[in-house]
Amino acid sequence: MVAGMAEFSGTVTEMAEIARIAGEALEGWLVEYEGYLGLLMLTDEESMTSRVITLWESREAEEQTRPARQAMREQIAGTAGLAVVEYRVWDVPVCEVLPGAVARG
Repeated sequence: MVAGMAEFSGTVTEMAEIARIAGEALEGWLVEYEGYLGLLMLTDEESMTSRVITLWESREAEEQTRPARQAMREQIAGTAGLAVVEYRVWDVPVCEVLPGAVARG
């Protein structure tokens, strides 16, 4: 498993709400890609930073979808008034989420 992580920053208010809305839009779109496993969105209002993590079955699955996701990432960031600071792919040696532990909204 690998994780693609994009970092965003910008002087926007209600970053968590923006991330929630963007996450809802992305979830319906990302499930169409083969190898997609999940989405995490992290926000820090104090540092005006957000991170979006997508989980993929393999590096190949992440690489195949990267161009389309990059275009979407740039579009959403621009609409929200954020800048894409960095994008990196990470290996995920451990990923555990307890049943029923996932919070929505």
